[in-house]
Formats: sequence, structure tokens, C-alpha cells
Amino acid sequence: MIKKYLLILLLIPFILSGCANKKVELNIVTKNISLRESDNSKIDVTVSNGDESLIKYVSLNPSIVGVSSDGIVTGLQQGNGIIDVSYNDIHEYCYVSVTINDTIKKINVPMGAIVLNNHDTFKVDYEIEPSNGVVSHIEYISNDYNIVDINNNGVLTGKKIGKTKIIITINNYISKDIDVYVIDKDITPQFVSLPMDITQKKQELLLNVLNQVSLDEIFTLNINDALYTITSSNENVVTINNGRIIAMSSGKAILTISTINGITKHLNIVISEPVIPVSQIVLEGNSAYDLKINDILNIKASVLPLNATDKKINYTSSDSSIASVTDMGIVKANKVGTAIITLSSNDGKKNVAVIINVIDNPSNNTSHSGNNTSSNNSGQNHSGNNTSSSNNNQSQSGTNISGSGSDDDFESCRRSSPHLSLYINGVKYGQDHYETIRVGNTLTVKVNLPTYCGSIMQLTRNTASGENGWNNYVSQYNSPSASNGSLSGVTSYTWTITGKKVGSVILSQTAQFDVKTKSGRTGNIKSMIRLHIKIVS
Repeated sequence: MIKKYLLILLLIPFILSGCANKKVELNIVTKNISLRESDNSKIDVTVSNGDESLIKYVSLNPSIVGVSSDGIVTGLQQGNGIIDVSYNDIHEYCYVSVTINDTIKKINVPMGAIVLNNHDTFKVDYEIEPSNGVVSHIEYISNDYNIVDINNNGVLTGKKIGKTKIIITINNYISKDIDVYVIDKDITPQFVSLPMDITQKKQELLLNVLNQVSLDEIFTLNINDALYTITSSNENVVTINNGRIIAMSSGKAILTISTINGITKHLNIVISEPVIPVSQIVLEGNSAYDLKINDILNIKASVLPLNATDKKINYTSSDSSIASVTDMGIVKANKVGTAIITLSSNDGKKNVAVIINVIDNPSNNTSHSGNNTSSNNSGQNHSGNNTSSSNNNQSQSGTNISGSGSDDDFESCRRSSPHLSLYINGVKYGQDHYETIRVGNTLTVKVNLPTYCGSIMQLTRNTASGENGWNNYVSQYNSPSASNGSLSGVTSYTWTITGKKVGSVILSQTAQFDVKTKSGRTGNIKSMIRLHIKIVS
């Protein structure tokens, strides 16, 4: 029994020693790892008879391979590296090989879309990310080969006007779509940026005839001219030339601008005739007259400039009981006294006065420089337009009237239709008119003879003349070609005008009509028209 206990006591130290010296084992499952640049991998490590949280990882080549505290390895650049895996004083090693990453992640093109003309060719350029990626296979496809063809080398050919897409596929796993526009304009095939936006600064534009503005004042266009179109709904009113909006005639038009990728803007345009104010009222006679009671005086005046927009003159009397005046400037002396006849432009900004002194003088001689009607039958000499109830000779610088009929009858006749009439495309215009034609184009102008209440006995017609060396800029002829003398049966004639070169000219026509009224009064009346022509390219 004693021997048994002694044996147990002898074995206890050996048993305790065996338990205290149990060995910790560190094992790397995969000691060789291959990575691409930027790729990651975890080191698979097991530990026997120990705590895994005590494992430490250290890269012996940190510029090639990195490692985290939990054993995640990252390839940094091409080369070989070693990771030291340790547990206390136990060390194991993982060997890492880092290769170039040739996986393509993105395809880039220089800009957003390709534009080319019909039948033009264009080589597609592209870039890949990363730039050192390996292209082992590339494929080009057109979504519509009727619009754009593309070969295996990436060369496009425009087939017909339209829009489609091409698709570039690299290594069978990454693709890029590119919009392609085939247009009918003179443009070098190219990549263009998208979107092609237009900034509109105004929604409406007001212009006078022949004025113009630059497109840049209305739109901001940061794109090639060939990538948008601009049209006018009425080119007789508004045209576009060399990037400028040009007002051709009065009216309305809508300007539409569209990019090839479908962005559209509209501009409403209203064109008006230029408002030319009256600068002066010019009397054709004197500024003061002495009249007898019941005398009639026709005050005549005109406005400057000749092309003033509103040529109407208003007549008012300071005292109608002394001298009254009609809307046509016919003054009647009513009683002894003095009155002022004021002639005013229709806008009221310009005026001129005529003093009328009415006297009760039975003298047989009068002297006036307006249009005067007198009840006596003696000879008279006036420096204005004069009528008389006798058949005596008279001398005037304007409308000459004689005969035995009524003076009022002739004046009424004269006022009923006193001028030549100017017609273009069936539209009647004033005696001072502006037109624009292009070089090589022809303008036909119809001039109607006035239809007086009486008969035209004779037409003294001056050949149309021009200013500013008109024949250098236009060619012109008349039809019929009758000159001075009677135009029996002719009620109108035409000017045919053809633009020769860019510039401006003025053509004028003066005619004198010998008129006989139904009551037998005869006289002559002068009339003139002026046509201002601008010739553009």
C-alpha cells in the first residue's frame, strides 16, 4: 500500500509538466496569393492552443502590398511582397504576387455625340479606364445601318439624314453608347458636347422696317452654327442673314431656332413702319393776308421731311366769327377784324401761323399769295394759287385755274383725288414709300393715274429720274413708254426695277395734269411720287 502511494507521488510532477508545455501551432492555409493592382484578399490563418485575436500582420514590402490588422491584403503595384504573420514569438510568412490590373472599368469618348454629313466618314475615338487596361476584343454596332454604317475598325459612314446610336463593346463585358447625327450641312465630322442648350433672352422683339439686330442679342448659342437651324414664318416680314435678324416689311413673324438634338425656342417679332416725325410745316404762300368780307382763301402747306409718317395738317382759327377755316385749309372772311389761322402737325408738336386781316374795302384790286376767290371781275396778280370768276389772264406758282365754271367746283375736284397712286403687289402706298429688294430680284411697281371728277386733257409726264447714281444699283424701264403729251386711254403704267448691286437709291416721278371739270373750269395740277429702294445681297 505504501509503495502504491509513493508511485503516485512520483508520477504527479510528470503529469503537471505535460499539461503546462502543450504547444501553440500557427498555420497559414494559403501561403501564396496572387493579386491585381487594387484588388484585395484575406489571409486564411488558423491557430491551435491560442487566441486568434493575438495574431499580428506586417507587410515586409509596404510599397507593393499592404495588409490590415485583420489580415486583408491589398495589391498596390506590380511586384512581389511578403506578409509576416506572427503569434508571440511564432512567425509564418505569406507570399503575395501583385500583377497589373488590366480590367477595363469605363469607356470614355471625347464629348457627347458625333455629327457628320451624309456620305462623310469618321473614325470613332475612345479612351478606357484604367488606361493600362487590356483590350482583348472590341465590337462596333449601329442601331440603324440605314442612317449610319460602322465597320470593324470603328469608321462611321453617314447613309441618310437622321439620328441613331452606335455601341462600342470591349472584352464582351463593358459597353458605351454614342449618339450620332447625320445632317445636311457643311460641317467637318466631329464630336460635339451635349446637351446643346439655347438660352433665350427675349420672348418678343419689336423692330422698325429695315432695322436689324444680331442673334446674339436674343439667344446665347454656344454651339457650332451647323448644329442648329433658324427659320422665319414669314420671310417677307423677317429674314435671317449672316447671324442677323432683318426687318423687311411691316407685319408679324415667328422666328424658330432648333438644335439637332431637338431643343427648340420661338421668338415673336412685330415689325412696324418707322415713325418719322414732322420737323417743319412749310407754307406755300405768305404768312399774312388782307381779305374782304366773303373772300375765300385756300391756305396750302406741306410738311418736312417728305417721308414723315403722319403728314396730316390741322387748321384752327383764333376767331371763327372773323375768319373760319375748314379741315382742308379753306378760309372764309366773315367780318371785319383780325384772326390767326394756326396750322399744326397731327402730333401737335409743330405749328405755323397765318394772320388774316378782314377789311371792308370796296376796292377793285386785291393782292394775295394764297388761293383766293374774289367777286370782282378786274385783272388780278397773285403769287399763290388763285381763282377768279372772270376769264382774265392770271399768273400763279402752283395750281392754275381758269374758265367760267365755279371755283369751288374745281377745288373740290382737285381734292377728290389729287395724286398719283403707287401700288406694289396690289397694296396701295403713300407718295413717299420704302422698299427692299435683293440683288438680281425684280420689283414691279404700278402707278395709277388720278381719276379726277373731270377729264384729263393732257398729261405732261417726266421720265422717272433717280438719285444717288441710281442706274449703278438698279435697272428700270417704264411701260407704256409714252413720254410728254396725251396718254389717251391709259389709266396706269408700271416700273419694272431689277437690283444690280447692294446700295440705296431714290426713284421719283413727276406729272402735270391739265384738268377740265364738268362745269367747264380748266387748270393744271402737279403730282409726284418717290420710291426709296434698298438693295441687299
